[in-house]
Amino acid sequence: MATPKKHIEPTADLIRRYLAGELDDKTMHALERQALEDPFLADALEGYGQYPGPRSPR
Repeated sequence: MATPKKHIEPTADLIRRYLAGELDDKTMHALERQALEDPFLADALEGYGQYPGPRSPR
């Protein structure tokens, strides 16, 4: 029996880190797979990429 895949809790910070290329490959691909099944997440990734808003101070 296959184990169910765990979904990632998409947060604004996770999306920002994804778009900045700061995630490890495993997390990045898991988020991309999840976006293929979740149109709302896919729209969030696309929209945030177009309008990222103000940058957080480091």
